[in-house]
Amino acid sequence: MQQHDVTSYYLWQKGYASHRSMASISIRSRPRGRNRHRLTFTKLCMQRCLSWRDYRRGCSRTIWGKFMKLAISILAMAVLSACSANSTDHIALAVNDADRPEADMQRDAGRHPAEMLTFAGVQPGWRVADLGAGSGYYSRILSGAVGMDGEVISENMDWIVERFPNADAAITALEAERDNVTRLVSPVPSILAGYDNELDAAFMMLIYHDQAWAQEGFEAPTREDRIAMNQSIFNALQPGGVYLVVDHRAEDGTGDSVVGDYHRIDEAFVREEIEAVGFELVDESDLLSNPDDTRTISVFDPSIRGNTDRFVLLYRKPL
Repeated sequence: MQQHDVTSYYLWQKGYASHRSMASISIRSRPRGRNRHRLTFTKLCMQRCLSWRDYRRGCSRTIWGKFMKLAISILAMAVLSACSANSTDHIALAVNDADRPEADMQRDAGRHPAEMLTFAGVQPGWRVADLGAGSGYYSRILSGAVGMDGEVISENMDWIVERFPNADAAITALEAERDNVTRLVSPVPSILAGYDNELDAAFMMLIYHDQAWAQEGFEAPTREDRIAMNQSIFNALQPGGVYLVVDHRAEDGTGDSVVGDYHRIDEAFVREEIEAVGFELVDESDLLSNPDDTRTISVFDPSIRGNTDRFVLLYRKPL
């Protein structure tokens, strides 16, 4: 039997081609020369030896067909993964957690925690540092949002722990309650010492100005201390990690001069200190802005408390 006939008979026996398509094979399709033994299914198709229907049937039984099925499966998984990454259900569940303290939930209307976590892009599995966590308002929400595969480093500066021991007690209790919360107390300049290119995000919420507060009995951190603090945060974040900073706006050009009186700080002043260590500003939001705030009274004044004009800055460590 000729090589051509052997191949044709094999294809028909295996179900790759019909009687009709086999009948259409002509002697011209026979390979010649040193390639005469390399009559492949693809070459047969190209020489019109098989019908389109047979070609499709054949492909499904070849390595190429299996490869295509695998590629389609991978693409479908990627689409599902992208949809999951864009979901904010994990944030909504964390904010609406019935176990949150009532006092915390009453602050939500003025702080918009769901929008802040969404703005920062917080995802399940992230490792996030909540800097100057106080009693844990954001630490608790972040704990729920990152889930058990993630971690929240709930940090308070050493001067906060010394001056406000109840805040530290609250974080200690939260750490005991939740396995994904780690309590941390640290000096301002080395705020995240020991973490090296490993965190996904750092939050500093309404506390940056306090790192310039000259309190009675406490030595105020200097500009050099704050730049060292920002450098420590930069070093702790992995490339692409984000740094979210929210604080009460002071009048433009005031720097840190009104921190003691109003607990506000100049936005441009903060930007300069953060960007000095290499952070890139990637976004900002006016969600917490209030044009009716004169910025000339204390943030604790009853007429404005909880509704101050605040800046929201999102920085990223370059890739």
